[in-house]
Amino acid sequence: MKRKIAIIVTLFTLAFSYSIPVFANDDITGITLEKEMRAMVDKGVIKGYGEGVYEPGDNVTRGEFATFISRALELPVVTGNTFKDVVPSSALADGINSASGVGIVSGYLDGKFKPEENVTREQMAAMIYRALLYKGYEDLSMDLTFEDNDRINQSFKQAVSMNVYYKVINGYVTDGKSYFRPKEKAKRDQAAAFIYRMLELNPPEKPEEPSDPDTNTYFKVASISNGEIIPINRNYDTFEKAESSITNPNNQVVLLGDKVVKMSSGVVVGSYPASSYTVVYNESMNKQLTYVSNAFQSEMKYLGSDSEKIKVQVADTVGYVKHENVTLIPEALTTGRSYYYVEDGNLIHTIYYPTTKIYKSPYAVGKAPAFMSTGQKYYSWNGHTYTNESGKVVGESYPYFNRISVRTKTSYTAEELNQYILKKAPNGVLVGLGKAFKDAEEQYGVNALLMLSHAMLETGKGDSRIAREKKNLFGINATDTNTFENAMTFDSFEDSINYYAKEVILKKYVDPFGPYGNGGVFGNKSAGMNINYASDINWGQKVGGGFYTMDKELGGKDMLNKAYRIGETINPEIERVGLNVRSQPSITSDVQFEIFKVGYPLTIIGEVQKSDGLWYKVISDSLDHKEAYIHGAYVKLLNVAK
Repeated sequence: MKRKIAIIVTLFTLAFSYSIPVFANDDITGITLEKEMRAMVDKGVIKGYGEGVYEPGDNVTRGEFATFISRALELPVVTGNTFKDVVPSSALADGINSASGVGIVSGYLDGKFKPEENVTREQMAAMIYRALLYKGYEDLSMDLTFEDNDRINQSFKQAVSMNVYYKVINGYVTDGKSYFRPKEKAKRDQAAAFIYRMLELNPPEKPEEPSDPDTNTYFKVASISNGEIIPINRNYDTFEKAESSITNPNNQVVLLGDKVVKMSSGVVVGSYPASSYTVVYNESMNKQLTYVSNAFQSEMKYLGSDSEKIKVQVADTVGYVKHENVTLIPEALTTGRSYYYVEDGNLIHTIYYPTTKIYKSPYAVGKAPAFMSTGQKYYSWNGHTYTNESGKVVGESYPYFNRISVRTKTSYTAEELNQYILKKAPNGVLVGLGKAFKDAEEQYGVNALLMLSHAMLETGKGDSRIAREKKNLFGINATDTNTFENAMTFDSFEDSINYYAKEVILKKYVDPFGPYGNGGVFGNKSAGMNINYASDINWGQKVGGGFYTMDKELGGKDMLNKAYRIGETINPEIERVGLNVRSQPSITSDVQFEIFKVGYPLTIIGEVQKSDGLWYKVISDSLDHKEAYIHGAYVKLLNVAK
């Protein structure tokens, strides 16, 4: 009996010292963080497990804490499956997705959030830190004096420091020393205290607006949620400050005004009508590598950006473009992509226009590679490396006619060309020009069928205004700025064909000493004529595809010609010292010209085994020679669907 009395006395003593009734109707009464916990319960941030049961000492999971913050900040609801281990039916899904949508929480590299994993105190501090930034508080810090500072993960130290600065975190005091205990599992009452103190802070100071807001000279961080870009209420005067404030790179972007200037991944699109084309430069922005059409809304792969430029991939070319010439479309907002598919054994390319969100008429590229299946979509940035819809590389194949030299000869006669033209373009100006194409092939050594394919594409099967009024079959000098007025005029169609073969193809684009000598193939934006001939990034592929279509309809004689293999130069060292293209398979033989480019296209017509290794016999790009030799150590044979 004495023992029971002692216990009762003790209880009354405790009750008196805390001014709290002994017989409480919930399990919050009397705890150290009662005020904070009760405030969060009253606000609906933390909910109980039944009448009066809140379990303040229980561990908090990552999913629960994300939900607490989401409720506290009344974040907009984000639907959809943000993380692969957060099912939409989960009671915590809305809270997790909403917190992720504004960058307060992020997942792991494997795409999971791990909602059931207990959150540690340092992880909780990191989420509060991002919430403070979201609310517009300045990213401030102070020296940490915890005895266990060295136990705080380096990536969380700024978060802890900012929490300490704003007095959201106090730590534990033991024997006069302060500890943070970063690895300790956070409790529900601690979570309540962190959020309560955050909400009790004075509103953040309103950021200074730029002197002239209409100039859009200020930056913001924004989150992508439900297909929308949601700016976070804070301005930055530099790109770098905004970039450093990103807390969730997967779904946050940097804006300049309302224009995206940085993202984690996505598509860069040539913007029209800001200018007719976009120049792709080297890193110093003082040398043009290639250029792309804005009217065609050219798709480029995003690789990164700073305040001055954007790093992109165009075909296999990695270069830089100016912000004012392009639009950045984050991957989460991408509504479509150009893609390839198989139809009747043919590889078909459908082009997507990202700005207007429409697909253009598909065209045949060439024979479909064996690794592709009917009914599947495939994607490629360069026209030869293909991925499936999940992004996995499924194979590599180069379109044959896109990569063979224009100095090859077609197997078809003038009469066969005329028959094809009459069948496919009976009302155009190309009718009856088969002999003119074959004569130019004989005189200048430029493939007649390749020239016809280009003419069919350029003139819309012989029906363009430039073709009819200026007898210009190839759009010569029809620049993007003033297409019709700048296009050259010829006295006859034959003159147009001869000028094109001699002055354009050979002297400008095949001759390695010419102004645009990047290899005698139509190619793409990394190799051949397409680098500088046309702003359309698919131009070379379209011309090669036209060649393939004509050859197939005429009997397939050129495709079945086994004389040609295709290759390209390798070894980065040649970009510094050059690669000698020789007249004979010997290092003492005359040098016809030098190649300073990896990926330079080669049309191979034979090989010779010598004591110093294998030499490839190729069609020469030197106008003074028909054949040349390159040592096999510098040549890669390319896969072709034939």
